[in-house]
Amino acid sequence: MIPRDFLIHLARRAGISDNELEVLSRAIAGEPLAAIARDLDIRKDALQKRLGEVYKKFDIAGSGPGKLAKLQQFLVAEYQSQVAAKPAVPRGEAPEGDRFFDRTPELDTLKSWLMADPAPVVMLWGAGGIGKTALAARTVREIAPHFDRVIWRSLRRTPTWDDLFPTGDRALLVVDDLETLSPSEIGENWGRHLQARADSGTPTLLIGWEPPAALISLIEDQATLQMLELNGLPDSEAEKLLANGKLTPVDAHFRTELIHLYGGNPRLLQLISTQFFNRFLETPLQLIQQTTLNVEKIIRQYRDDWNDLEPQLLCWLALHNRPVAREELTENLMVTEDAIALTPILESLEARSLIESVAGDRFILSPAVRRLISHHLLAKYLNQLGYQHYLDGEFQSARSALTDAIRYNPNLAPAHYNLGSTDERLQQFASARNHYEIAAKGGGRAAHAAVSNLARLALLEGDAEAAIASIQKISDRVSDPDVKVALQKNLGWAYFLKNDPDQAEQHLRNALDIGNKNSAVFYLLAQVLEVKGERQQALPFWESGLAADDRDRASSTTPWRQPELEGWRAIARQRVNAGTPQKA
Repeated sequence: MIPRDFLIHLARRAGISDNELEVLSRAIAGEPLAAIARDLDIRKDALQKRLGEVYKKFDIAGSGPGKLAKLQQFLVAEYQSQVAAKPAVPRGEAPEGDRFFDRTPELDTLKSWLMADPAPVVMLWGAGGIGKTALAARTVREIAPHFDRVIWRSLRRTPTWDDLFPTGDRALLVVDDLETLSPSEIGENWGRHLQARADSGTPTLLIGWEPPAALISLIEDQATLQMLELNGLPDSEAEKLLANGKLTPVDAHFRTELIHLYGGNPRLLQLISTQFFNRFLETPLQLIQQTTLNVEKIIRQYRDDWNDLEPQLLCWLALHNRPVAREELTENLMVTEDAIALTPILESLEARSLIESVAGDRFILSPAVRRLISHHLLAKYLNQLGYQHYLDGEFQSARSALTDAIRYNPNLAPAHYNLGSTDERLQQFASARNHYEIAAKGGGRAAHAAVSNLARLALLEGDAEAAIASIQKISDRVSDPDVKVALQKNLGWAYFLKNDPDQAEQHLRNALDIGNKNSAVFYLLAQVLEVKGERQQALPFWESGLAADDRDRASSTTPWRQPELEGWRAIARQRVNAGTPQKA
């Protein structure tokens, strides 16, 4: 029997959705497909389609009932290999690790450092998604027998000092997610404890996005400090990753270009190959073109004091991900002057730590800029993946992807808005408001939609004044039709609660004039007309609300509805059954 948590781990790694996981877990347990389809209330062909996606993602070939047996054998073999690989030494919270790629030089380096005498403090750093945790997990598995125990802690779960810095035995301590620790949280205790561990012969491995200067300065004996930067996968390993996804038939030139575009970042490449490609984009060329535009946009937003050539130069270096000679930059950037004309620009970028020189006359992006680009791209793709999970009604999967998106780019307003919507569906209203408020501080459609949803939540609590005040601040800046409808609907609702039916009717009719046939608008307008004594005129709006509601329910795959709609729908049915409605 395969444990549920291990099955979930494998499924997440392969990009399997919640719906596919439900079918997978029941099928390998021996339940008949007909029974599963009946319990899940789906057609058998739809169930087989989900199972087909599982076979594809686990690369199970063949046909007929034998495929399920092959899948079961594969899963059992994976689990047994993991069990067999576990050392007898307790490894605390050390993860099994995601798929491990060939990092033999880095693996050997970490092992030699962590087992050295005197014991060091080791810092493993690099961009998010680059594979630090997987490398550290493999390292720990191989050297764990040399220690009394392994203590693995993530700072995202904020352990206590006693848990974080144990004493009394030879324990290997691993501290992950160091980037979540703010400089103000790094006090003298950190340096003292780390130095004490090194002096007692017990090593520490710290994992984060970049070496924290504040922490490094606290370590008294700098000779005990070792730092390893983890870069992207080599092309050969990245090719293996892409070969397991949907990009196998793509031309080798495109695959190489994609690897360079994403800096060999395993998580980015895995997202593209197993989740994003074919789901959001149709061709690899379209993917490359979109990524190129995204990279340029990220760089231009990074600073507001560029000269005309600097963002172009940085974009060129980002898209090639290798040291580039001055002459090549001159030629490809179509600079008409001699290559010497680039010298002041290159010197300025290098002085600001945006690029680095290699072998004197070649240049490459600095790790900080490469990390910025990787994180923004990861955030963008995870936001889109989370939104797709949301549309599919897979809210826990949506929350996981969107939380990661915000981790990589805390200022991404659409991700905050989508996470707010997801939390609302999960009835985590305080968290939903928090993310809506953050999104509202951004710009564009997400900010305006967040204001609308905050107003709606205020109206559910009966606070019409707050809803009106927040909407009026942005109403003249909104251009998106759907958001305009939502804002006018919420204003109509607010004035209805304030016993101002004339104002309420005006805003609700404005919403209808925009053209979006929103069931809530019809329901509210019918209620307003009834308050004004126009019950017969209200009837067609009740019916139109029911018709729009039925269309929404039929077309939506999301098993969630705004709670107020259920109450309004019940009233609409009563009114329509009691009268002779006409179409509005």
